[in-house]
Amino acid sequence: MSQTVKKQTLRPTDEAIAQEIAVSLSIHEQYTTNHPGETFEQGVAAALLWVLGNGELPNGEATGWIN
Repeated sequence: MSQTVKKQTLRPTDEAIAQEIAVSLSIHEQYTTNHPGETFEQGVAAALLWVLGNGELPNGEATGWIN
């Protein structure tokens, strides 16, 4: 019998989420977009993956939210 083991992931702190929101708004005000080759939908998916702890910082250079 096979059991599925769910990998536990940690989500970013509320502070880290708020910081990414501020970065996003600042980038948009200054440069319009930081990701000209991506669609809105791709940005939403990247942000949600990051919130779940499964992706890179949406507007950062780090490889993950735990640095």
